[in-house]
Amino acid sequence: MLVFKIKQLLLILFALSLFFSTNIYLVWHSSLLSAFSYILLIELFRHIVGRKNIDIHNMVYAFLFSFLFLWSGITSNSSITTLILYFFLPFVILLPLSKRTEILSLFIKKLFPTCLAISILGYVLWILGLYNISGSYVEAPYAQRTYDYLSYIFFLIPLDDAHLGRFFSYYDEPGMIGTLSGVILFFYKNDLSKYAWLVYFLTGVLSLSFFFMAVFLYICIEPHTFKLKTKIKIVVSLALLLIIIFATMDQDFVQNAVFDRFMFEDGHLKGNTRNVDGFGDYFWNEYIYSPDLLFGTSDKIDRAMGSCSIHRTIYSQGLLYVTYSCIIYIRIFLRYKVSQKELFSDLFIWSLFTYQRPSFSFFFYFYFFFTYLEQRYCQRFKKTITEL
Repeated sequence: MLVFKIKQLLLILFALSLFFSTNIYLVWHSSLLSAFSYILLIELFRHIVGRKNIDIHNMVYAFLFSFLFLWSGITSNSSITTLILYFFLPFVILLPLSKRTEILSLFIKKLFPTCLAISILGYVLWILGLYNISGSYVEAPYAQRTYDYLSYIFFLIPLDDAHLGRFFSYYDEPGMIGTLSGVILFFYKNDLSKYAWLVYFLTGVLSLSFFFMAVFLYICIEPHTFKLKTKIKIVVSLALLLIIIFATMDQDFVQNAVFDRFMFEDGHLKGNTRNVDGFGDYFWNEYIYSPDLLFGTSDKIDRAMGSCSIHRTIYSQGLLYVTYSCIIYIRIFLRYKVSQKELFSDLFIWSLFTYQRPSFSFFFYFYFFFTYLEQRYCQRFKKTITEL
């Protein structure tokens, strides 16, 4: 009984480590993430020491991702402790697939939806003026962020009028939680409970994330995702949402959150998007011809401030880093493909995600994609790890 409770506790700790690795505000200025990372590493080595059936392919991928994580850490001037973590964390894929899947499922299906549901409830109460907990000041996680926040424990409110009206949840910007919700909803669309589905859907809608909207529309047009009756309900709901948005377009928060993001100038999108302060123009007209293109810029003046697209990653870490990252991620998709059709859908969504928010060395996404794709492949073809 005691052994069972310890195993359950470890699973919860691992699921929490995934939650913290999504970069929630609680880890911005603390060592929580490092502490949970060390717990994960200790359990990792306990499992792999003495194992005789370690998948050699996974071992290779672990080294490839260790190099990627170190590359990212070194170019970001990370501390020695962080670099050590970066090197060892990818070896988590040497854990048995059943254990990795159990951890991921606990996070995706139970822990994360519960945390988001509490966050949504608190946010709605705050909007209605019924949330009586005082907000505490939270400094932005990095200098490039041009605004700070008020923390109401379960959600953040930005000290920036341009982002009012969009749901941040526990993250530094609404696009972050919108992207998370979209990725999870797409890959786990057939494995979530109705409760989890609703929570991820509401989270994405409240964030007003373009990525989430695009992914959700793609899910809707897939032939076997929903019954016709459900699709009609979704279309009607989205139509009502658009009517509400246009009916309230004179409100400042609606203007900032929606319409200001579609401002055009000289035929180019110039609104509150990733092409901020002319960075897109600078990138295409100047930077791609500079000697920094391959390895990233050493310029201390961050011209990409406010941008988080693939262009910023190329700008800060170089085209070689992005190319290497794309090659190893695409190789994972190819190795664990279950059909040409699903491979196309998976790569299409991953490409949208990567263009908008390249998180190559983001531990959660690495763990998520590798574990989910491997588990789906084994489940579909009834194979074990040693057969791959």
